[in-house]
Amino acid sequence: MQFYPHDTKGKNIRALYQSEKWCESLNQEHRVQMAPYNGKHYYIFEPITLMDHPDSHIVVPIFFYQYQDEIWGKCFCAKFSRPNQSGNMIFYIRANIGYNDQDLLDIPVRKFNKLYSEIRHQDGSLLMSKCDNLLYEHGTPIGADPIRIPNPWRERAGKKIIRHVPITLYSDDTSGNQSKRWNKHISYYFTLGGLPPEMTNMEYNCHFIATSNVASALEIGEPIVAEINHLATQGSIAFDAGLKHEVLYMVVPLAFLADSPMSAEITSTFNPGQANNPCRMCHLSTQSKEHRCSLEFLRAFFGLTALPVARKWHETKSRSHELWELYYTKSKNQFKLKTAEYGLKDQITHRLMELHTQKVHERVRIAQLAEHSHPRIFNSYLELASFDGCNHTPVEILHVVLLGCVKYLMADLMTNRIPKSKLKEVEARLRSFNTDALNFPQLQATYMMAHHRSFIGKDFQIILQVAAFVLFPYMTEDMKNVWYSMCFMSSMVFQTVIPDMETYIQQLEGVIREFMYHISKMSGRWSNKPKIHMLLHLPQSIRRFGPPILFATEKFENYNGIVRTASIHSNRQAPSHDLALTFSNYHIERLLYSGAYLHDSKTGEYFQAKPNVTNIFKSNVLIQKLFGYNSTLVNPMKSYPCLHSNKPNIPEAELEPIPEALTARPTQTAVLDKYLLSI
Repeated sequence: MQFYPHDTKGKNIRALYQSEKWCESLNQEHRVQMAPYNGKHYYIFEPITLMDHPDSHIVVPIFFYQYQDEIWGKCFCAKFSRPNQSGNMIFYIRANIGYNDQDLLDIPVRKFNKLYSEIRHQDGSLLMSKCDNLLYEHGTPIGADPIRIPNPWRERAGKKIIRHVPITLYSDDTSGNQSKRWNKHISYYFTLGGLPPEMTNMEYNCHFIATSNVASALEIGEPIVAEINHLATQGSIAFDAGLKHEVLYMVVPLAFLADSPMSAEITSTFNPGQANNPCRMCHLSTQSKEHRCSLEFLRAFFGLTALPVARKWHETKSRSHELWELYYTKSKNQFKLKTAEYGLKDQITHRLMELHTQKVHERVRIAQLAEHSHPRIFNSYLELASFDGCNHTPVEILHVVLLGCVKYLMADLMTNRIPKSKLKEVEARLRSFNTDALNFPQLQATYMMAHHRSFIGKDFQIILQVAAFVLFPYMTEDMKNVWYSMCFMSSMVFQTVIPDMETYIQQLEGVIREFMYHISKMSGRWSNKPKIHMLLHLPQSIRRFGPPILFATEKFENYNGIVRTASIHSNRQAPSHDLALTFSNYHIERLLYSGAYLHDSKTGEYFQAKPNVTNIFKSNVLIQKLFGYNSTLVNPMKSYPCLHSNKPNIPEAELEPIPEALTARPTQTAVLDKYLLSI
């Protein structure tokens, strides 16, 4: 478990704790606050001295991070004004210091020396007392409050170490029935951002928060947001099993993962499949559905020109309040016009507006709510600490790539391009495809042909790998170019490690532009599929969070099955309450069997279950699987897919040559030249 962001200098990125957001983008009050060393606790925005330097050389840590198994601080050299008549000075640094600021010094924490409370002036008095324990930021607006010393987190923690624990939130709707009858349950889960990917992919490390078959995602999210905000600003006490003593932990959200409709609800935008403003990240818009075929919209949709202006989260907040005021104090027509112009739809506000027109007592209740609890009439995620809905709901590759682009093109191919007389031949090709060197079993050709309309994510992953050998003979040259570029793009998207971020982003942007060029050339009607446009924002999400597989939702989708099973075995009288109790009991058992430290409220001490209990989990693989723990992911075997030696020897004369379509593929440079000429 990692509690500090890792700065990899853009190399070999594979985990969320190496993400740009955790390392660089968190607000001052929500980033890593302290670093312990040699019995001292060093905090950001508190002056310190360095070893091998005179006490007059004072620096202020602004960021903490880990680099090559060592904690480092990015420090700014502090400055002092000349003493006034009373001997006091002004202690200041520059305002708005970014992570990559050239004036920051990278210093390992082991070279830190004196705390702010140990630094003395030449006359022997405490230096900070001469500065009124205030740190000013040069360049802030007039009237801005200075930073108080000590850091408020020092007072909250006492003498405890602070653990920084970012999380990844997820929400989805799933059925609570085993039958096809839909019984909608909206559920929330989370994983810990400090775990390596092989750990976060386990069901064991996916944690249930809440579910409801009545409340909406935003209604369930309101208390969750309030709890996260409290943990982000005040923290809470926990027992650190590694340190063997209590710590103060703080929680911030790294990202919110969901499918497209749920992401739209969280970000107060329209459902993209039905909207004239189909993108939650930029202001892609059209006046009406009829204008979707206009050249201007097509260029913006496929990225043939510059992308539309990016959405701003602070702008979403202010406009949400503006829309409410328009509806409540002016006319409904102005509200509708501005809603269409801004491309915003706050589900909480719209539900209140519906109630406002129905009954008198609802109007009174809403008026009281607006007067006494004004934030509650809006989307609660507008107030979530260190969360930017426009940038922190990353492009999710399961729904955008597999259940988006691949699904659309596969359906088009099977329905419109391949003659029915050739379907048996396609089935034969699938059946004869050799999967020995791949990571999936022999293809079930009959099933795939019968149910190609009902494929799930893993089926489309298979299609991407077999398309060049099975499906290409039935495609035109233009279609082959579309599938070439999509398969190449997918091979990059599903990489688990990014060796060099800048090189990777440059290459990925190129193959995405290539895909956009070919699919727009194929038909402009693909502009009715907003997921295709979302590909243009994928590099931005990767730069912020790392490899796309880190913010894929397969692990959470699998967890939906556990919620469904729990729902089936409940009494269904109070689903939210019953499922919460079920998962609470499950987590208690998980903690007991895995050897976690529990608090005895009577003695005030921490204890573990006896070895006879923990060994049930530790030495029994079946029990581990029951809890969703996979020990082979933690200690993987060094084996790889290989060709079996018992395969029949095929005479060289009977071997098929490499398809000409694969060897004659145009270079990416040539495709991009065509793309640029088309702009």
